[in-house]
Amino acid sequence: MPAQFQPVSPEISGRLRQDKNILLEVLQSLARTVLVRERAVALPLAGVSFEAFAGERWDELGFDARTRAMAGAGLDSMFGGAGIAEHALAACAYPRDTLALVHDKWVKGSGDIFFFSSGSTGAPKAARHSWDMIMQEISCANGLLGDVSGVFGLTPMQHSYGFIFSVLFPALRGLRAQALPPLPTIAREVIGPKSMLVGFPDFWRNMPHDGYAPPPGLQCVSATAPWPVDEQAALRRSGFVNILEIYGSSENGVIGWRKHQEHPFELAPHWRRGEGHDEAFIRHMPDGSDFVTPMQDQLAWEGERRFRPVKRLDNAVQVSGINVYPARIAALVAAHPGVSCCRARLMRPEEGRRIKMFVVPKAGWNEAELRASIKDFCRKQLTAPERPGSITFGPNLPKTQYGKDSDW
Repeated sequence: MPAQFQPVSPEISGRLRQDKNILLEVLQSLARTVLVRERAVALPLAGVSFEAFAGERWDELGFDARTRAMAGAGLDSMFGGAGIAEHALAACAYPRDTLALVHDKWVKGSGDIFFFSSGSTGAPKAARHSWDMIMQEISCANGLLGDVSGVFGLTPMQHSYGFIFSVLFPALRGLRAQALPPLPTIAREVIGPKSMLVGFPDFWRNMPHDGYAPPPGLQCVSATAPWPVDEQAALRRSGFVNILEIYGSSENGVIGWRKHQEHPFELAPHWRRGEGHDEAFIRHMPDGSDFVTPMQDQLAWEGERRFRPVKRLDNAVQVSGINVYPARIAALVAAHPGVSCCRARLMRPEEGRRIKMFVVPKAGWNEAELRASIKDFCRKQLTAPERPGSITFGPNLPKTQYGKDSDW
């Protein structure tokens, strides 16, 4: 293992696991997510420190029994495996009570953490990570990053990427991250020399500003979605030169990284190329075993430890017992003369059991006429299980605020 990727010692690992601040930061992030989704709050808990959040009453923060149970259940699902009853979490009057309930259970338990995917390629699912696996992740992050005076997180701390880089990494360095809304105007005001910003491509696209020079030693970290080469190059030309791009997923954590858009990604020390070469990654687990996971992208390899993503691999879903490929369906429909771009995915259970489609029309097309034309096009080009059961139109493809494909 390269010298910079030293394993976390048992003493530090134990200290981190006992640190209640780790769960507190995640709980506040979950609370923000709930307020955005359920209350349509634009900048939830803006300016509220972690300590102030913990000591305020849930109702004074804008939560009723249902929404505070949602925030608490999210924390429990991530750290406890959904073992605390919803009514117990709803009965907690303060975030600190919710925190204590989950932390006590988690510390006494296995130490497993569950990250939930965004569902960008299908239904969201939980991925279990042991605490020892998490320590592999943080030793990798620590080895990739230089001297840091402050960490600013712009992504949810309950997600794998946000948790490793915005929660555990600063805790390992004796720091506390500051959560920021993903607004470049705010970020430019608060960052200083040797700051670290944990962002995502759509955020970085808007970070440069005429007359603004980034502070010396600023470190820019990006993940969650593909980052167009020209956009990263434009960021560098604006003075943002210390960039770390992460390749990974909720299921697997950090798989690789690169520090320049023209370079290939380098595999993290605990990963290697699968024996099938183009079909799988192999993770060397902390207990000495190997774990094989399929690749989510088609990769072009440059040797055994460097690679470039080429394109997303099709993921099959089942409709009426038949495997269909949403990416293939979207590619075919995108060839329709009235379609600018589109996405296809399996309906949620409450919506039905067929494929649904989101279409961005080209200028000049009437929606009703385009809908009829697409249906006729699909009857000629697709099999019955592949044909969309619903079509939604809009000016832009649905994305999360962090630039990933989202449901609609």
